Amino acid sequence: MVGQRVCVLENGREGKTYDLAGPDVISWSDLAQLASERAGHEIPFRAISDDEATQRMVAAGMPEAFVPAMLGFYGAYRAGWSGPSPDIERLAGRPATPSLQAVAAVLDGTAK
Repeated sequence: MVGQRVCVLENGREGKTYDLAGPDVISWSDLAQLASERAGHEIPFRAISDDEATQRMVAAGMPEAFVPAMLGFYGAYRAGWSGPSPDIERLAGRPATPSLQAVAAVLDGTAK
């Protein structure tokens, strides 16, 4: 799953950069499976081309000027832009919650 890169400016970590990605990688298919379990019926994942994505974003009302940036994010994700990182565990001082379990907790309203 795509993470966030941050630079911490306090607590003796000045200038250090951390990748705030989960401890494991989950795919769109994993998320579709979780959605299927929650919905009680299959919700398949189907990858779409950049052309189809562009058409869908524009049809949904996204300003065309933003579409290339979104396609860039999707392309970076497909290329493996972000993977597992131990940084959250290091910063929190405890084991990180597996990514799919964290998503489920958000859906349940039990995320901490």
